[in-house]
Amino acid sequence: MTDLSAADLADQIVEAKNTLVVLGRRIFRISSELSSLDENQRALVRQLSEDHELFENPQIIYAKMEEFYKAANGYVELLKDLNVRLVELSGQPYQTSTKDLRS
Repeated sequence: MTDLSAADLADQIVEAKNTLVVLGRRIFRISSELSSLDENQRALVRQLSEDHELFENPQIIYAKMEEFYKAANGYVELLKDLNVRLVELSGQPYQTSTKDLRS
């Protein structure tokens, strides 16, 4: 395995955070589009549920969703921990709130 420099580690954390920002924006856009579906589009979703991979194995669809989102939350928490650890290693003081940031 190649040794990573401190700058490489910091760059990877920034890249992961930026990826989450892009994903968050995409999710908000999808939410808006889903909210604006008319009845014809809703009927198409019902037809889609017969053969789209999102709806595979209806007996466990909710269990699979829970497993996926639990893991995703874990990834975000791990990224936060990595970010905090790298900042602490840099010697920057850890601040926990916006009140602390103004001091």
